[in-house]
Amino acid sequence: MNAAARNSGLVATRLGAFLLRDLREALSYKFTFVSSLAGILFSTATFFFVAKLVPPGAPSLAPYGGDYFSFAVVGVAFSSLLGIFQAGLPSVIRHAQVSGTLEAVLATPASVPIVLVGSSLYSLVFQTVRTVLHLAVAVLIFGMALGPVDWAGVA
Repeated sequence: MNAAARNSGLVATRLGAFLLRDLREALSYKFTFVSSLAGILFSTATFFFVAKLVPPGAPSLAPYGGDYFSFAVVGVAFSSLLGIFQAGLPSVIRHAQVSGTLEAVLATPASVPIVLVGSSLYSLVFQTVRTVLHLAVAVLIFGMALGPVDWAGVA
């Protein structure tokens, strides 16, 4: 095994350890974890019923396909994901400072980039799963029409 393959395996192992650590912490707060996922159902239902109040084909919604429900669900789902990209790393570092774990994590043999990426990896993965679940609930339960999707743009 060459050095590059061994190094990439070590990076993946360390990132996996960060992901597992944060998953275990999130699962230790069971009510928060479950209510976060249940919130997807409730917020989607709210938008579904609010959309009934917006007349179909409203001129202001024409650029978005004319459907308020789809507009609102996609907007909320992806705004949460974009929020992770904007504030994820600073909030993770701040949490580690407040909880007193930043120094201990930085003292590990993992490099600073691995610590930074690894510490924010769970938030990114969890919010990506939430976004997919939000869209899946809207499509499967509430019948949201996706229409033509630019998958490259989504990625």
